[in-house]
Amino acid sequence: MGSTEARVIKEAAAVPLDDGAFMLWTYRRHYGPTFEFLQAAHPEASEAKLRAAIQTAADFESACLRNFEYVSAHLGEDADRAIQAARAEYPQFLEKTYQLASFRLAVAMR
Repeated sequence: MGSTEARVIKEAAAVPLDDGAFMLWTYRRHYGPTFEFLQAAHPEASEAKLRAAIQTAADFESACLRNFEYVSAHLGEDADRAIQAARAEYPQFLEKTYQLASFRLAVAMR
């Protein structure tokens, strides 16, 4: 495992399972398989809990996209608005996870 992958796993291990799953879900295209990385970050979690956390991450991302609209002159404001709406459906995440989601959404929608 490379140093980048080890760093991402370490970051995911430092937060609750759902937050780690979302972080790894958003990084999946760059760093590899979400399940294996999340399992390395949270070895105490059962396979069912890991899979449920990944599903929650994917569903949260879908909610963010579903709630996004280009309505202001600032993409960041539109992303923040979408995240706030998705947050009502998924209130369990840490603040830094919502910030990551907003950043990733703004980048994806530019």
